[in-house]
This record gives sequence, structure tokens and C-alpha cells, in this order.
Amino acid sequence: MAEDYDLAILYPQVAEMLKAIGLGVIKIGDGVTAQDNNNGINWAVLRSNRLVRSLKAKSSSVRNKLPKGSEVFDQVGKNLINWLPGYTVSALARMHAQIANWRRLWEVREVRLVVVHEDVAENTRSLVQFAKARGTPTLHVPHFNHGTIPGEPPDLHDALNCDYVAVAGEYMAEWYERRGVDSSRIRITGHPQWDRFAAMRPDRYFGHGSLRTNPALKTVLYCADWVLWTTLCYDEQTPVLGWQTMLEAFRMLQREGWQLICKAHPGAKDTTAQWHAQMAKNADVGCTVSARHLDIMLQAADVVVSNGFSNVITEAALVGVPGLTLGPGYLDQEAVPSVDYDAEALYRTVKGAHEQRRVWSENLRGPFIERYAGPNDGLATQRILDWCRELAGG
Repeated sequence: MAEDYDLAILYPQVAEMLKAIGLGVIKIGDGVTAQDNNNGINWAVLRSNRLVRSLKAKSSSVRNKLPKGSEVFDQVGKNLINWLPGYTVSALARMHAQIANWRRLWEVREVRLVVVHEDVAENTRSLVQFAKARGTPTLHVPHFNHGTIPGEPPDLHDALNCDYVAVAGEYMAEWYERRGVDSSRIRITGHPQWDRFAAMRPDRYFGHGSLRTNPALKTVLYCADWVLWTTLCYDEQTPVLGWQTMLEAFRMLQREGWQLICKAHPGAKDTTAQWHAQMAKNADVGCTVSARHLDIMLQAADVVVSNGFSNVITEAALVGVPGLTLGPGYLDQEAVPSVDYDAEALYRTVKGAHEQRRVWSENLRGPFIERYAGPNDGLATQRILDWCRELAGG
């Protein structure tokens, strides 16, 4: 795209990465002035005052949607009127200042297309809405598949704010269609970040050599989740329950020649890996824990366990490793079974997945990849670039 278009980048770190490889970019996040910030604060305070006047009548309906007795209810629901106005001032002030910056960009440039990796956070959502109001096409390239299903509590990702969305495979196309998105706005492209798997030649010994683990032992990889604040009804104890169940199950697996490695979630706090390592130490379980190096860990694994729906299960399938989930997970229970938070059941299911790995590989892996990852040919990035050119007008 940079051969024919100037690239305006919202995130400064991404702009610096592109500059480092010789691409000319416009850093649209750097244009906010002191006057923009002052105007934004004044504007946001006025809106926040309106919110305070109407909040008392509406806050009870919001509180009724939160799970009673949870930390979310105690911290968010009961104190709604105390924290929401201040948060509103902060968020609206940032958006107002940023919109002033975008307005200047649109005044001096012919913006042909806006592409975002998500369209629900305050900065990307407001950018998308700003562009659509000016007739500029918008494209959402999701960073991964979403796991929530109809009937679950509302989630930020339930709405598509962009004009169009590029999805990995049939699963995500159906996911959006169930939420009322017309099929004409959806195109199956594959995920760009999964292009790397098409050329990968998994090497078990490379994985174990890198991790300094024993290739002679069967290996279960546990991929942790994090406290998911994109929905109001997530149980903050789920990460703890999942890891406790895995550690209890592993005590039984360990007696049969298994070893445990753990991948901390990249969206969690920096201390999460240390927390998992300490929990394992307290349980007297030997375990290799890392917040990075997922591809290496997948190559070392014989079975992957995720806590709930996770895209790492699809990535494991792309590498050739069977997976399963703790708690609610994939709808395809034959390819990816789900297990309740029961150590004995998890122990049996991990063993079963390993024993049936040839059947899984020959009969279930291919259809699962096609449905969740789309065409595994390494060309997802090219397909999205072609669509971008089409939407931008050539």
C-alpha cells in the first residue's frame, strides 16, 4: 500500500516500526495541541454534568444487569454515580482533542480508507465514526476470532462499527451474521498473523531445546486467560479456578510421565507469569512458565489446554497439536472437547486427546482449521491488501 498511498498511523509505536523499515508515515496521534486538550476538557465537563443529572434514574437498571456478590458489582455497580462522571470527562476529553486532530488531517488530505484492528475501543470507534460521517470507507481486520455466543451477556465486540469486516473463516462470518451484520459486509480472508503457520515446519526438538524441557516426556501446555473486562458479567475468579484445576490434574499426569509448561496471557498484567509460577511452586509442581514464545511452546506441546475459548486452540491446530478447553469453549466438541473445572475429568480428557491424536489429525484437524482459520495458505495478508485497494478506489 505504501507504494501508492501515504500511510497515516494512529499508534505511535506502530509508526516508529514502519519508519524503521524505511516507510514514510504520518503520525496522526502527534498532532494534538494544548488548545485541543483544553477545548476537550471544557466540552467533556459539560457532557459529564448532563450525565450526572440523568444517572440516578438509569443507574439501577445498569446495576441489575451485574452479577450480585461479585467484585464487579461491588466496585462498579454500587458506586456507579461516583466514578462514571469522572471517567466520562477523561474519555470524552481525549476523544474531543483527537477528533480535532483528525479534522485537520481530513482537511489537508484525501483520506481514502480507514483500517482498524478493532472498532470498539474509544479511540478506534470514534475514528471509525468520524470517517463514516465523512463518507470514508472503513474496514475492521479483527486481531482474532471472538468466542462469545448468542445468549451470553453483552460484550463490546457484539457490534460492528466499521462498514466492512475481514474474518478468518466461516465461524467468524456466521458469528457476525448472527449479530445482524449483512453478509455483503463480510469477507473471508484468513488472519494475517496466522500466515506464518503456512510456512512453519514444527520441530518438537527445537521447541524443547529452546525451553530446556525434556523431549522424552509427554508435554501438556496450559494457556492461561485473563480477567476479561470487555463484558460486565465475567467472573474474575475464572483465571484462578482454571490454573488450580490444571495443577491438580497435572499431579495425576505427572505420575504417568508428563511435564507441564504454561503460557501466560499477553493481555494480562506483567506480573501474571510470576503469579502462575508461584502458584505452581506452592502446589509443589515443577513447571516452565513464560509470557512469551508461544510458537516455541506449541512446537513442544503434545496437548494444549486453554481456560475457556481461546484462539490459541486454533493456533495449536495449525501447528498440528490437539487442544481442549476448561469451561465453555468451542461449539465443535468432537474436535475441541470442553471439560468442567474438575481435575479428574481434565486428567482423563488430556490423556484421551493424546491417545486419539492420530484420529484427530486425520479426520478432525483439517475441517476445524478451515472453519476457524480459513484458507491456510499464507495469503491472508495479500487478500486483505487487495480488498484495501478495492475499497480505496484502486
